[in-house]
Amino acid sequence: TIKNINLRRKTGYKPRKKKYNDINGFHSMEFRQGRMYEDFEYAMKFKYSEDEVTEMDTVKGSRTTGKCLLTLLFRSCSFMIIILLPNCTQKAVINAINSLSNTLGIRTFKKYFPVILTDNGSEFKNPWDIEKTENGTHRTYVFYCDPYVSNQKARLEKNHEYIRYVIPKGR
Repeated sequence: TIKNINLRRKTGYKPRKKKYNDINGFHSMEFRQGRMYEDFEYAMKFKYSEDEVTEMDTVKGSRTTGKCLLTLLFRSCSFMIIILLPNCTQKAVINAINSLSNTLGIRTFKKYFPVILTDNGSEFKNPWDIEKTENGTHRTYVFYCDPYVSNQKARLEKNHEYIRYVIPKGR
């Protein structure tokens, strides 16, 4: 007696595309050099553990302008920090990271945010300012997921689904 309209996920998702072609040249962009998902997997094998990864993304209210949420999810304990940004720009993200770093202190920030895994959004295309403080001290490493592969940071994407239950798209 159940129909597709009764299944929340069935009606909410579009059919998946078959294959991603790198027509935009994401893999050759300067900001991704040494920060691609293969580099992340290599670092996980030899340098870091799964508990040291923080997944980062934004939840936008509307597509054009307005406030957005910067979400940081700790993989070790599934704890998520949400920071309200005035707009979804590189400057707003860097200001939020700097503010968080200043509040916690550089030593504590390095301890809890050694590796940040994020997507290829335009707001994250300045990894140099995310990785370093305003005075040039190194504080974290940023890695990027492959385009259109949301399962590489699936926990965060699932939490975004829960956020959308409360705050629908466009608000």
